[in-house]
Amino acid sequence: MDDTAPTGWGTVWTAALDDLELTLEETERLLAGDAGVATPAPWTPPELGGPLPSELLTRAQTLLQRQQQVIARTTDTMTGARKNRALLGKVADVAGVRRPAQAVYLDVRA
Repeated sequence: MDDTAPTGWGTVWTAALDDLELTLEETERLLAGDAGVATPAPWTPPELGGPLPSELLTRAQTLLQRQQQVIARTTDTMTGARKNRALLGKVADVAGVRRPAQAVYLDVRA
């Protein structure tokens, strides 16, 4: 650990990385379609006034890679949803079906 870091600095950084990892896990489960996952609160970087302890560098780099992968998957998922929504609109337009402003009937047996 860096000798210039205050006592307990590793604990502060470990807690910050734990929080980031939890947010990533929740987001990954949400992207995988786990309906039981609540939408995670946005992760906010903590105010850390000191350097990352060297023993946490590998973990921080791994979390950064996971975060970048989650961002890419989220972007892909959002793009796919927009395309699907546009296609659904085109199907209704081609069929000449006007969509009502509200759902009229819901078949719960299906």
